[in-house]
Amino acid sequence: DEARPGAVPWAVVRKQYRLHYASTPLRGKTQAGAIIAAVASETGIAIDALKGEQRVARIARARQLAIWRVADETELSLSEIGRLFHRDHTTVLHAIRVTNQRRGADVRGYGGIPVARSEGKTAANRAPERGGPR
Repeated sequence: DEARPGAVPWAVVRKQYRLHYASTPLRGKTQAGAIIAAVASETGIAIDALKGEQRVARIARARQLAIWRVADETELSLSEIGRLFHRDHTTVLHAIRVTNQRRGADVRGYGGIPVARSEGKTAANRAPERGGPR
């Protein structure tokens, strides 16, 4: 295979790509580390405990607060935030919702007012009433 005239070899493109992304800051991860450290110092709980497995209420609330603040103050995705805390993105979403309800704020639109279960269902989707026609 002959290279096209004026084409840049793939090895050069790959090297330029790596150099570019090595020089750019990680999208909010350094800021997230500072937020986690701030929450740790405010609550008196170690950073390792915030990222750890313990489910003690005091630690879990501090972890949820840290997750909420990272979601509020950075542009990281739920999955990226989850990786910082060694959690799944659904756990991150739960932490944001719980903290939204606790604080009365609504970060990223994940809190909101709970909708009653019966609202929005069409007649076809409703559970059949007992004692109906026989």
